[in-house]
Amino acid sequence: MEMNVVLCTDSSTFLGVELVIYSAMYHNPDVVFHWYILTMERSITHADGSRRNFTLFSDFQIEWLSFLVRFMKKGSTLVVKDCTKEYEAELAGCDNEIHAFAPHIGLRLMMENLLSDLDRCLCFDTDMLIQGDLKQLYFGYLDGKHDLAGYTVPNDRNNGYGELNAGTLVYDLDYIRRSGALERARFYYKNAYYEFPEQGVLQDTCSVVPLPEYYNYFVGDHKKAVFKPIILHFTYGNNAIKIYHTTK
Repeated sequence: MEMNVVLCTDSSTFLGVELVIYSAMYHNPDVVFHWYILTMERSITHADGSRRNFTLFSDFQIEWLSFLVRFMKKGSTLVVKDCTKEYEAELAGCDNEIHAFAPHIGLRLMMENLLSDLDRCLCFDTDMLIQGDLKQLYFGYLDGKHDLAGYTVPNDRNNGYGELNAGTLVYDLDYIRRSGALERARFYYKNAYYEFPEQGVLQDTCSVVPLPEYYNYFVGDHKKAVFKPIILHFTYGNNAIKIYHTTK
């Protein structure tokens, strides 16, 4: 059994990348994983004058992650793709880039082209801890009639459907190439302002299958949960996030 998993990030989240890879492979020893790290080099100046630099992974970091992947399961692979040119041609300079958590989240809107040989993939944030089986997540929700699957945070909008959180996503890339959903998402990203850019445009442009909360469980009161979360999300508001969401 094989799975494709994508991380869109830069070198500053190296520790988080390492943890996602290790925890996923440790809890899924029967799966051959094909990891894809989509990264880029970019410097962003915000409205207040502050500047954030996003850098490519070093040769040492790539070598170590490649060794870890091979060590955990024979046949597993790691591909690190520099998407700087593709990103600059598509999304650079728009308002959403400036106020987003990091510009590389925009790569999630380009995956049908950046990963043209894949038909399906998982995509994780780098502040996730996997502690259970991923096979149902990967194979059990998409039916060939939807663009992606993701957890939606319940609220009183959208008839209770809630707001999509992009910490855990399953992409049907074959269907997306037919539906044109990510092409629409890129248009929205460039021409409309969003508080949480890639999450907002994905929800507005894609047909989404809701995932159970245990695939994207926000850390805080997880020890009181009536079920064991399969994926913990160290999202904002928790000190652990400082380990994984760091920038130079």
